[in-house]
Amino acid sequence: MIAGKPIESPGRWPAAAGFTLLEVMIAMGNMATILVILFGTYSAAVDRAARARDLSQVYHMKHGCYSS
Repeated sequence: MIAGKPIESPGRWPAAAGFTLLEVMIAMGNMATILVILFGTYSAAVDRAARARDLSQVYHMKHGCYSS
């Protein structure tokens, strides 16, 4: 190796920079997996909140009718 000049590997362009298709596909797969997990968690939390709201409304309707 000459000082200041990098070793060139065969089959690659010396100025090539960026990601390979495989690296991009793996990153997309990882992101999709994370999003599926987060969406499931968010959806479950929204369902629990809606159920709590409905139960609260039933409770208040029941106590509103019999409080007189």
